[in-house]
Amino acid sequence: MTKHKNGESLAEGMAILIVVLIVVYIWLMIKLYELVIRQLVQQPKCWTLWTAVVFHGLMSLAWLFGWDTQHANILNGLYTLSTISLWVTAKAVELYYAPLAEENITYDSIKQAMFHEPWWSLKAS
Repeated sequence: MTKHKNGESLAEGMAILIVVLIVVYIWLMIKLYELVIRQLVQQPKCWTLWTAVVFHGLMSLAWLFGWDTQHANILNGLYTLSTISLWVTAKAVELYYAPLAEENITYDSIKQAMFHEPWWSLKAS
């Protein structure tokens, strides 16, 4: 068994950190697109969300076709901005259309929902 040098253990640690960061990034992107798809299915006529989706799509295409140009840093920033704006818009749509004014659930409301007619007045079929 040989001892590792500090440089080798540092490189191994950095490699593990990079792998963990890539996995977290992939998980976050999956959750982002899952949120967007869920909101598009629930609210198909929300123009705000569609605008954010189109903006993100255009920035994705610009980033994809222009990543090797001299404006790559600007495209990276615009792609990041469009991703963040898409996430914020989808979350805002989710919160806006959430049923905020639900009725309070009490024992009496449950009893009323279950037994809106007395059981003895039900006729046998």
